[in-house]
Amino acid sequence: MHSLPLLSLCMIVKNEEAMLPRCLKSVSGLVDEIIIVDTGSTDSTREIGKKFNARVFDCAWDDNFSNARNFSLAQASGEWILVLDADEVLVFESRDQVKKLLSDPGVEGYFIRIVNLLGALREFETSEDFVVRLFRNKPEYRFTGAIHEQVRLSISHHAGENFLKRAPLTIYHDGYLSELIQKKSKVKRNTSVIIKALREQPGNPFLLYSLGCEYFVSDCFKEALSLFRQALSALSVREGYMPDLIIKMGLCLYKLGELSEMDLLITRYKDLYPLAPEQSFLSGLTKLDMGKLSEAEKDINECMMHLSFGSPHHLGIKKHQVYQVLGEINEAKHSWDKAVKFYFLALQSQPNYLYPLHKLINIYKNHHPRVRLEDFLGFCPPDTKYRLLTKLDWEIDDEAVIYLILGLIRDIMISDLNIAQLFIPRFLEILNDKQIALKNLRTAATAALAKAAVTLACYKAVEVGNTSEICKKLMDNIKDILLWKDENKP
Repeated sequence: MHSLPLLSLCMIVKNEEAMLPRCLKSVSGLVDEIIIVDTGSTDSTREIGKKFNARVFDCAWDDNFSNARNFSLAQASGEWILVLDADEVLVFESRDQVKKLLSDPGVEGYFIRIVNLLGALREFETSEDFVVRLFRNKPEYRFTGAIHEQVRLSISHHAGENFLKRAPLTIYHDGYLSELIQKKSKVKRNTSVIIKALREQPGNPFLLYSLGCEYFVSDCFKEALSLFRQALSALSVREGYMPDLIIKMGLCLYKLGELSEMDLLITRYKDLYPLAPEQSFLSGLTKLDMGKLSEAEKDINECMMHLSFGSPHHLGIKKHQVYQVLGEINEAKHSWDKAVKFYFLALQSQPNYLYPLHKLINIYKNHHPRVRLEDFLGFCPPDTKYRLLTKLDWEIDDEAVIYLILGLIRDIMISDLNIAQLFIPRFLEILNDKQIALKNLRTAATAALAKAAVTLACYKAVEVGNTSEICKKLMDNIKDILLWKDENKP
């Protein structure tokens, strides 16, 4: 007798040819069956699914995600169901790890940590949530809600909340990166679905919260705040999305300058929910804006302590953000050396985030902190500097470009022969790619400095000798001419 598949992957898709292969590869060797429900693709989504041996079904789109999701569940024959979207990937240790989770007789479903990538692709931030995405295949377990659909409610209703546990798995979701939102008109689609659902269920707090989230990711903070307020006032019980609602509402208040109300909101709910990192972080930002620098520093240090001990949080606060705020606090206190220290730590923690780099350059130009230039220029490996040079606009971000080229000159200076040889094609590639229009003296000097770096690399590649001394002198001269301001100018 043929046994049932252990684990079925269930997906609903539409025009996901770019994202679907990555998602399916992430569960290769884990799932025993793939169910793909297509709601009207006009690209090669269906064909890609079949290449991965998926069973592909058609389902007419009716502006209701739960209906499509439940149709996919009805096709599955596995004992357990895993639900993913095409713009998600699952991270797990091994198939044995997952099979062990599925063998627990005391569990009907698992919450899985969802890490949402937000913002711009090159400088994204994250937010986190826990959602039931892995559960037993039973006909009574079905999704509800036209959008941001959930299966937890039906499992809790039939089995009880105690039969839901957390799994040590992670799903990464990048569908809210700004480039992908723009490409797929995701917010417009979601907003339309939620508004339609609200006409049928006016005042539904989860729908109000969901609509607020769509405005939030679009930076429409005033509209999002109004919806979050309505959702909060309509809630009579503690829901799983309450902490996220409170934090997003607090962020809206912060963005809109309503600092006192934000502080009251976070303080009111701090004893009910694990908001420690967010509360400290937002409180620190508020105190910084109010000029209460010592109190701000205390709050941000407390936030760092909670992050260090791994407290759960919903904002996805990263250490480079905390270091940046500590830099801003010390800059406001005119503690230049400490400001440089924290901006430097922020830059090391996230080299692709350029704000601390601009802050560092400004402090070095105007306040001459007591930090060695050698340390300043060596904040990251050469490959990171190359990547940043290709990302920057050389005419607008000329100071940052000069700093990065100086950093690469420093790397040439301390490198061996083989490494020096690798610099040459990389620099030439950047110069050819940029095709810099020499519109002013500053831009021309930037390009000349890059070409000088190539010359130095070429020189060192054939003769080690006294290259280090030449590099040092050139670095000092360029620093004086281009990076540090002229004290004699008015």
